[in-house]
Amino acid sequence: MDDKESLIEKYKEFIEKNESFALIRMNIKNFRYYNERHGQAAGNQILMDVFNVLATTLSENDAMIREYADNYIILKHCASNEQLVAEWLRPCVDVLFDCTNPILFHNLYTSFGIYYVDDKTCSFEKANDMAELCRKYTDTISYRVFSYEVYKQEFFEKYMRSRQIEEWTGLGREKDMYQVYIQPKVSAKTNEIIGGEALLRLFNEDGNMVPIQEFLPILNENGYIRMMDLWEYEKVLKRMDQRLKEHKKIVNMSFNISNSHFHDSEIFSDYKNISERYDVPRNMITCEFLESISIDEKKMNELIKEFHEEGFQCALDDFGNGCSSFNVLRYADIDIVKIDRCFFEESPRGNKVQILTAIVEMLKILGMHIVAEGVEEKEDVELVQSLGVDEIQGFYYYRPMPMEDFFALLDKEDENKSYSNIQCQ
Repeated sequence: MDDKESLIEKYKEFIEKNESFALIRMNIKNFRYYNERHGQAAGNQILMDVFNVLATTLSENDAMIREYADNYIILKHCASNEQLVAEWLRPCVDVLFDCTNPILFHNLYTSFGIYYVDDKTCSFEKANDMAELCRKYTDTISYRVFSYEVYKQEFFEKYMRSRQIEEWTGLGREKDMYQVYIQPKVSAKTNEIIGGEALLRLFNEDGNMVPIQEFLPILNENGYIRMMDLWEYEKVLKRMDQRLKEHKKIVNMSFNISNSHFHDSEIFSDYKNISERYDVPRNMITCEFLESISIDEKKMNELIKEFHEEGFQCALDDFGNGCSSFNVLRYADIDIVKIDRCFFEESPRGNKVQILTAIVEMLKILGMHIVAEGVEEKEDVELVQSLGVDEIQGFYYYRPMPMEDFFALLDKEDENKSYSNIQCQ
Protein backbone atom coordinates (compact mmCIF):
# COMPACT_ATOMS: atom_id res chain seq x y z
CA MET A 1 0.00 0.00 0.00
CA ASP A 2 1.56 3.27 -1.11
CA ASP A 3 -0.34 6.18 0.36
CA LYS A 4 -2.15 7.32 3.46
CA GLU A 5 -5.50 7.77 1.70
CA SER A 6 -5.50 4.10 0.74
CA LEU A 7 -4.64 3.13 4.30
CA ILE A 8 -7.53 5.21 5.61
CA GLU A 9 -9.88 3.42 3.21
CA LYS A 10 -8.53 0.09 4.45
CA TYR A 11 -9.12 1.22 8.03
CA LYS A 12 -12.75 2.06 7.21
CA GLU A 13 -13.14 -1.30 5.50
CA PHE A 14 -11.96 -3.12 8.64
CA ILE A 15 -14.44 -1.08 10.69
CA GLU A 16 -17.35 -1.88 8.35
CA LYS A 17 -16.52 -5.59 8.43
CA ASN A 18 -16.31 -5.46 12.25
CA GLU A 19 -12.84 -6.97 12.15
CA SER A 20 -10.55 -7.09 15.20
CA PHE A 21 -7.38 -5.09 14.56
CA ALA A 22 -4.94 -2.55 15.90
CA LEU A 23 -3.38 0.56 14.45
CA ILE A 24 0.36 0.62 15.14
CA ARG A 25 2.85 3.42 14.67
CA MET A 26 6.53 2.54 14.43
CA ASN A 27 9.62 4.74 14.33
CA ILE A 28 13.31 3.95 13.86
CA LYS A 29 15.31 5.24 16.80
CA ASN A 30 18.19 7.56 15.93
CA PHE A 31 17.53 7.35 12.19
CA ARG A 32 19.05 10.81 11.74
CA TYR A 33 22.39 9.33 12.80
CA TYR A 34 22.26 6.69 10.04
CA ASN A 35 21.36 9.34 7.50
CA GLU A 36 24.15 11.70 8.52
CA ARG A 37 26.74 8.99 9.07
CA HIS A 38 26.16 6.96 5.91
CA GLY A 39 24.53 9.45 3.54
CA GLN A 40 21.07 9.94 2.08
CA ALA A 41 21.31 7.06 -0.39
CA ALA A 42 22.12 4.62 2.42
CA GLY A 43 19.37 6.18 4.51
CA ASN A 44 16.81 5.61 1.75
CA GLN A 45 17.93 2.00 1.43
CA ILE A 46 17.49 1.54 5.19
CA LEU A 47 13.91 2.82 4.97
CA MET A 48 13.16 0.39 2.14
CA ASP A 49 14.80 -2.56 3.88
CA VAL A 50 12.89 -1.92 7.10
CA PHE A 51 9.64 -1.68 5.15
CA ASN A 52 10.35 -4.98 3.41
CA VAL A 53 11.23 -6.73 6.66
CA LEU A 54 8.05 -5.43 8.31
CA ALA A 55 6.04 -6.68 5.35
CA THR A 56 7.25 -10.25 5.97
CA THR A 57 5.59 -10.15 9.43
CA LEU A 58 2.15 -9.19 8.09
CA SER A 59 -0.61 -11.29 6.59
CA GLU A 60 -2.12 -10.48 3.23
CA ASN A 61 -5.14 -8.94 4.95
CA ASP A 62 -3.03 -6.50 6.97
CA ALA A 63 -1.86 -3.14 5.62
CA MET A 64 1.10 -0.82 6.03
CA ILE A 65 2.60 2.42 4.72
CA ARG A 66 5.69 4.45 5.37
CA GLU A 67 4.03 7.74 6.19
CA TYR A 68 7.09 9.98 6.00
CA ALA A 69 10.80 9.74 6.84
CA ASP A 70 11.22 6.83 9.30
CA ASN A 71 7.61 6.67 10.47
CA TYR A 72 5.44 3.67 9.60
CA ILE A 73 1.73 3.00 10.14
CA ILE A 74 0.48 -0.59 10.32
CA LEU A 75 -3.02 -2.06 10.45
CA LYS A 76 -2.66 -5.50 11.98
CA HIS A 77 -5.41 -8.04 12.63
CA CYS A 78 -5.41 -9.36 16.18
CA ALA A 79 -7.85 -10.61 18.79
CA SER A 80 -6.42 -8.56 21.65
CA ASN A 81 -3.52 -6.39 22.76
CA GLU A 82 -2.01 -9.36 24.56
CA GLN A 83 -2.10 -11.53 21.46
CA LEU A 84 -0.63 -8.75 19.34
CA VAL A 85 2.33 -8.23 21.67
CA ALA A 86 3.05 -11.93 22.20
CA GLU A 87 2.44 -13.26 18.70
CA TRP A 88 3.45 -10.34 16.48
CA LEU A 89 5.31 -7.50 18.18
CA ARG A 90 8.09 -9.43 19.90
CA PRO A 91 8.79 -11.74 16.95
CA CYS A 92 8.67 -8.69 14.68
CA VAL A 93 11.31 -6.90 16.76
CA ASP A 94 13.57 -9.97 16.57
CA VAL A 95 13.22 -10.11 12.79
CA LEU A 96 14.04 -6.41 12.49
CA PHE A 97 17.06 -6.85 14.75
CA ASP A 98 18.36 -9.52 12.35
CA CYS A 99 17.89 -7.29 9.29
CA THR A 100 20.61 -8.25 6.78
CA ASN A 101 21.43 -4.66 5.86
CA PRO A 102 25.06 -4.45 7.13
CA ILE A 103 24.42 -1.05 8.70
CA LEU A 104 21.40 -2.33 10.65
CA PHE A 105 22.37 -5.90 11.54
CA HIS A 106 21.92 -6.19 15.32
CA ASN A 107 21.95 -2.41 15.46
CA LEU A 108 18.33 -1.49 14.73
CA TYR A 109 16.14 -0.19 17.55
CA THR A 110 12.54 0.85 17.17
CA SER A 111 9.62 2.35 19.10
CA PHE A 112 5.98 1.29 18.76
CA GLY A 113 2.66 2.81 19.77
CA ILE A 114 -0.35 0.48 19.66
CA TYR A 115 -4.03 1.38 19.61
CA TYR A 116 -6.42 -1.57 19.61
CA VAL A 117 -9.56 -0.49 17.78
CA ASP A 118 -12.40 -1.86 19.90
CA ASP A 119 -14.66 1.14 19.36
CA LYS A 120 -16.11 0.92 15.87
CA THR A 121 -17.00 4.62 15.91
CA CYS A 122 -13.33 5.54 16.35
CA SER A 123 -11.97 7.55 13.42
CA PHE A 124 -8.65 6.80 11.75
CA GLU A 125 -7.35 10.18 12.92
CA LYS A 126 -8.09 9.44 16.57
CA ALA A 127 -6.59 5.94 16.45
CA ASN A 128 -3.51 7.31 14.70
CA ASP A 129 -3.10 10.11 17.25
CA MET A 130 -3.50 7.77 20.22
CA ALA A 131 -0.98 5.29 18.81
CA GLU A 132 1.54 8.10 18.30
CA LEU A 133 0.84 9.40 21.77
CA CYS A 134 1.68 5.99 23.20
CA ARG A 135 4.84 5.68 21.13
CA LYS A 136 6.25 9.09 22.03
CA TYR A 137 5.36 9.19 25.70
CA THR A 138 6.09 5.67 26.88
CA ASP A 139 8.37 5.67 29.90
CA THR A 140 10.94 3.61 27.98
CA ILE A 141 11.19 5.80 24.86
CA SER A 142 14.70 6.93 25.76
CA TYR A 143 16.02 3.40 26.16
CA ARG A 144 18.53 2.22 23.59
CA VAL A 145 16.58 -1.02 23.15
CA PHE A 146 13.18 -1.18 21.49
CA SER A 147 10.23 0.37 23.32
CA TYR A 148 6.48 0.13 23.03
CA GLU A 149 3.27 1.21 24.72
CA VAL A 150 -0.26 -0.12 24.33
CA TYR A 151 -3.01 2.46 24.64
CA LYS A 152 -5.10 2.19 27.77
CA GLN A 153 -7.37 4.75 29.37
CA GLU A 154 -5.03 4.99 32.36
CA PHE A 155 -2.16 5.91 30.05
CA PHE A 156 -4.21 8.67 28.45
CA GLU A 157 -5.31 10.00 31.84
CA LYS A 158 -1.70 9.98 33.05
CA TYR A 159 -0.66 11.89 29.94
CA MET A 160 -3.42 14.47 30.33
CA ARG A 161 -2.56 14.90 34.01
CA SER A 162 1.11 15.53 33.24
CA ARG A 163 0.25 18.03 30.51
CA GLN A 164 -2.16 19.82 32.86
CA ILE A 165 0.56 20.08 35.49
CA GLU A 166 2.97 21.32 32.83
CA GLU A 167 0.45 24.07 32.03
CA TRP A 168 0.22 24.94 35.73
CA THR A 169 4.00 25.14 36.05
CA GLY A 170 4.09 27.70 33.26
CA LEU A 171 1.18 29.83 34.44
CA GLY A 172 1.78 29.36 38.14
CA ARG A 173 3.74 32.54 38.82
CA GLU A 174 1.22 34.81 37.11
CA LYS A 175 -1.72 33.15 38.86
CA ASP A 176 -0.06 32.91 42.31
CA MET A 177 -0.19 29.12 42.26
CA TYR A 178 3.31 28.78 43.73
CA GLN A 179 4.08 29.14 47.40
CA VAL A 180 7.27 28.99 49.42
CA TYR A 181 7.22 26.46 52.24
CA ILE A 182 9.97 26.15 54.84
CA GLN A 183 10.91 23.13 56.89
CA PRO A 184 12.62 24.02 60.18
CA LYS A 185 15.97 22.56 61.22
CA VAL A 186 16.56 22.17 64.93
CA SER A 187 19.69 21.96 67.04
CA ALA A 188 20.43 18.37 67.99
CA LYS A 189 21.53 19.64 71.41
CA THR A 190 18.81 22.14 72.34
CA ASN A 191 15.90 21.31 69.97
CA GLU A 192 15.81 25.04 69.16
CA ILE A 193 15.06 26.11 65.58
CA ILE A 194 18.38 27.21 64.12
CA GLY A 195 17.68 27.00 60.40
CA GLY A 196 15.21 26.26 57.65
CA GLU A 197 15.08 24.85 54.15
CA ALA A 198 13.08 26.71 51.51
CA LEU A 199 10.87 24.40 49.46
CA LEU A 200 8.74 25.13 46.41
CA ARG A 201 5.09 24.10 46.40
CA LEU A 202 2.51 24.27 43.60
CA PHE A 203 -1.25 24.48 44.06
CA ASN A 204 -3.87 23.79 41.41
CA GLU A 205 -6.70 26.12 40.46
CA ASP A 206 -8.87 24.66 43.23
CA GLY A 207 -6.25 25.43 45.86
CA ASN A 208 -5.14 21.82 46.32
CA MET A 209 -1.43 21.08 46.63
CA VAL A 210 0.08 19.26 43.63
CA PRO A 211 2.33 16.39 44.81
CA ILE A 212 5.96 17.41 44.44
CA GLN A 213 6.82 14.13 42.71
CA GLU A 214 4.39 15.14 39.97
CA PHE A 215 5.39 18.74 39.27
CA LEU A 216 9.11 18.81 40.08
CA PRO A 217 10.18 16.44 37.26
CA ILE A 218 8.13 18.54 34.82
CA LEU A 219 9.79 21.74 36.07
CA ASN A 220 13.14 20.14 35.34
CA GLU A 221 12.03 18.92 31.92
CA ASN A 222 10.63 22.22 30.69
CA GLY A 223 13.43 24.33 32.18
CA TYR A 224 11.19 26.39 34.48
CA ILE A 225 13.05 25.06 37.51
CA ARG A 226 15.79 27.68 37.09
CA MET A 227 13.30 30.53 37.05
CA MET A 228 11.36 29.14 40.02
CA ASP A 229 14.49 28.49 42.10
CA LEU A 230 15.46 32.14 41.68
CA TRP A 231 11.88 33.28 42.36
CA GLU A 232 11.86 31.28 45.60
CA TYR A 233 15.30 32.57 46.57
CA GLU A 234 14.30 36.21 46.16
CA LYS A 235 10.98 35.68 47.91
CA VAL A 236 12.70 34.37 51.04
CA LEU A 237 15.54 36.89 51.02
CA LYS A 238 13.09 39.75 50.71
CA ARG A 239 11.18 38.47 53.75
CA MET A 240 14.38 37.97 55.74
CA ASP A 241 15.46 41.50 54.87
CA GLN A 242 12.12 42.88 56.10
CA ARG A 243 12.48 40.99 59.37
CA LEU A 244 15.95 42.37 59.94
CA LYS A 245 14.63 45.90 59.46
CA GLU A 246 11.88 45.08 61.97
CA HIS A 247 14.57 43.82 64.40
CA LYS A 248 13.13 40.32 64.29
CA LYS A 249 15.10 37.10 64.47
CA ILE A 250 16.26 35.28 61.35
CA VAL A 251 18.04 31.94 61.05
CA ASN A 252 20.20 30.37 58.37
CA MET A 253 18.13 29.50 55.31
CA SER A 254 19.13 26.86 52.78
CA PHE A 255 18.12 26.72 49.12
CA ASN A 256 18.29 23.82 46.70
CA ILE A 257 20.42 24.46 43.61
CA SER A 258 18.93 22.24 40.93
CA ASN A 259 21.34 20.19 38.85
CA SER A 260 20.02 21.73 35.64
CA HIS A 261 21.58 25.05 36.73
CA PHE A 262 25.05 23.67 36.12
CA HIS A 263 24.53 23.98 32.39
CA ASP A 264 24.02 27.72 32.86
CA SER A 265 27.15 29.85 33.04
CA GLU A 266 25.17 32.59 34.83
CA ILE A 267 24.20 30.48 37.82
CA PHE A 268 26.44 32.24 40.33
CA SER A 269 25.82 35.77 39.06
CA ASP A 270 22.05 35.16 39.19
CA TYR A 271 22.19 34.38 42.91
CA LYS A 272 24.73 37.10 43.59
CA ASN A 273 22.64 39.78 41.85
CA ILE A 274 19.55 38.88 43.87
CA SER A 275 21.55 38.84 47.11
CA GLU A 276 22.91 42.33 46.45
CA ARG A 277 19.38 43.74 46.50
CA TYR A 278 18.91 42.79 50.15
CA ASP A 279 20.85 43.28 53.40
CA VAL A 280 20.81 39.64 54.45
CA PRO A 281 24.23 38.50 55.74
CA ARG A 282 25.71 35.94 53.38
CA ASN A 283 26.59 33.61 56.24
CA MET A 284 22.84 33.23 56.82
CA ILE A 285 22.46 31.66 53.37
CA THR A 286 23.32 28.06 52.46
CA CYS A 287 23.28 26.68 48.93
CA GLU A 288 22.41 22.98 48.85
CA PHE A 289 23.82 20.92 45.99
CA LEU A 290 22.23 17.56 45.29
CA GLU A 291 24.21 14.39 45.87
CA SER A 292 23.50 13.40 42.27
CA ILE A 293 25.65 16.20 40.86
CA SER A 294 26.96 15.06 37.49
CA ILE A 295 29.42 17.72 36.44
CA ASP A 296 33.19 17.71 36.23
CA GLU A 297 35.33 18.33 39.29
CA LYS A 298 36.84 21.54 37.94
CA LYS A 299 33.43 23.12 37.37
CA MET A 300 32.24 22.06 40.81
CA ASN A 301 35.27 23.51 42.58
CA GLU A 302 35.03 26.79 40.67
CA LEU A 303 31.36 27.18 41.48
CA ILE A 304 31.74 26.48 45.20
CA LYS A 305 34.75 28.80 45.32
CA GLU A 306 32.62 31.61 43.84
CA PHE A 307 29.90 31.08 46.44
CA HIS A 308 32.46 30.92 49.25
CA GLU A 309 34.20 34.12 48.16
CA GLU A 310 30.86 35.91 48.53
CA GLY A 311 30.35 34.45 52.00
CA PHE A 312 27.74 31.80 51.22
CA GLN A 313 27.85 28.37 52.83
CA CYS A 314 27.68 25.27 50.64
CA ALA A 315 26.00 21.99 51.57
CA LEU A 316 25.86 18.54 50.01
CA ASP A 317 22.30 17.21 50.07
CA ASP A 318 21.11 13.57 50.03
CA PHE A 319 24.45 12.21 51.22
CA GLY A 320 24.50 8.41 51.14
CA ASN A 321 21.63 8.00 48.68
CA GLY A 322 23.82 7.39 45.63
CA CYS A 323 27.25 6.32 44.51
CA SER A 324 28.79 9.78 44.03
CA SER A 325 28.67 11.03 47.63
CA PHE A 326 32.21 10.16 48.60
CA ASN A 327 33.60 11.31 45.27
CA VAL A 328 32.05 14.76 45.77
CA LEU A 329 33.54 14.96 49.26
CA ARG A 330 36.92 14.07 47.84
CA TYR A 331 37.19 17.08 45.55
CA ALA A 332 34.57 19.62 46.66
CA ASP A 333 35.08 22.17 49.47
CA ILE A 334 31.77 21.47 51.21
CA ASP A 335 30.83 23.08 54.56
CA ILE A 336 27.72 21.07 55.45
CA VAL A 337 26.63 17.52 54.73
CA LYS A 338 23.00 16.42 54.96
CA ILE A 339 22.65 12.69 55.67
CA ASP A 340 19.89 11.34 53.45
CA ARG A 341 16.50 10.27 54.74
CA CYS A 342 17.05 6.73 53.43
CA PHE A 343 18.85 5.92 56.68
CA PHE A 344 15.68 6.71 58.63
CA GLU A 345 12.96 5.22 56.44
CA GLU A 346 13.05 2.14 58.66
CA SER A 347 14.20 1.93 62.25
CA PRO A 348 18.02 1.80 62.00
CA ARG A 349 19.33 -1.59 62.97
CA GLY A 350 22.44 -3.70 62.44
CA ASN A 351 24.63 -2.70 59.52
CA LYS A 352 22.55 0.40 58.91
CA VAL A 353 23.46 1.79 62.32
CA GLN A 354 27.11 0.82 61.87
CA ILE A 355 27.26 2.52 58.47
CA LEU A 356 25.57 5.64 59.82
CA THR A 357 27.97 5.70 62.76
CA ALA A 358 30.97 5.39 60.44
CA ILE A 359 29.66 8.16 58.17
CA VAL A 360 29.17 10.58 61.06
CA GLU A 361 32.62 9.83 62.47
CA MET A 362 34.21 10.36 59.05
CA LEU A 363 32.39 13.66 58.51
CA LYS A 364 33.51 14.86 61.93
CA ILE A 365 37.13 14.07 61.05
CA LEU A 366 36.68 16.15 57.90
CA GLY A 367 35.33 19.02 59.97
CA MET A 368 31.88 18.97 58.38
CA HIS A 369 28.73 20.41 59.92
CA ILE A 370 26.26 17.49 59.91
CA VAL A 371 22.51 17.59 59.35
CA ALA A 372 20.29 14.49 59.60
CA GLU A 373 17.24 14.91 57.36
CA GLY A 374 14.04 12.92 57.10
CA VAL A 375 14.03 11.98 60.79
CA GLU A 376 10.54 10.96 61.89
CA GLU A 377 10.82 8.62 64.88
CA LYS A 378 11.97 9.25 68.44
CA GLU A 379 14.46 6.41 68.34
CA ASP A 380 16.06 7.94 65.25
CA VAL A 381 16.31 11.30 67.00
CA GLU A 382 17.99 9.65 69.97
CA LEU A 383 20.36 7.78 67.66
CA VAL A 384 21.61 10.81 65.73
CA GLN A 385 21.85 12.83 68.92
CA SER A 386 24.03 10.11 70.44
CA LEU A 387 26.23 10.14 67.32
CA GLY A 388 26.75 13.88 67.65
CA VAL A 389 25.11 15.36 64.55
CA ASP A 390 24.63 19.12 64.64
CA GLU A 391 21.10 19.58 63.27
CA ILE A 392 17.99 17.50 62.73
CA GLN A 393 15.37 18.07 60.05
CA GLY A 394 12.26 15.95 59.79
CA PHE A 395 8.63 15.28 60.62
CA TYR A 396 9.45 14.30 64.19
CA TYR A 397 9.86 18.02 64.89
CA TYR A 398 8.20 19.91 62.03
CA ARG A 399 6.70 19.35 58.61
CA PRO A 400 7.26 21.92 55.84
CA MET A 401 4.98 24.91 56.41
CA PRO A 402 4.08 28.16 54.61
CA MET A 403 6.84 30.74 54.91
CA GLU A 404 4.83 33.11 57.12
CA ASP A 405 3.93 30.24 59.45
CA PHE A 406 7.61 29.44 59.80
CA PHE A 407 8.51 32.99 60.78
CA ALA A 408 5.54 33.15 63.16
CA LEU A 409 6.85 29.95 64.77
CA LEU A 410 10.29 31.53 65.01
CA ASP A 411 8.81 34.59 66.72
CA LYS A 412 6.84 32.43 69.15
CA GLU A 413 9.91 30.38 70.05
CA ASP A 414 11.90 33.58 70.53
CA GLU A 415 9.18 35.04 72.79
CA ASN A 416 9.04 31.87 74.88
CA LYS A 417 12.80 31.87 75.23
CA SER A 418 12.79 35.52 76.35
CA TYR A 419 10.01 34.82 78.86
CA SER A 420 11.91 31.85 80.27
CA ASN A 421 15.01 34.00 80.71
CA ILE A 422 12.98 36.61 82.60
CA GLN A 423 11.50 33.94 84.87
CA CYS A 424 14.98 32.64 85.69
CA GLN A 425 16.25 36.09 86.72
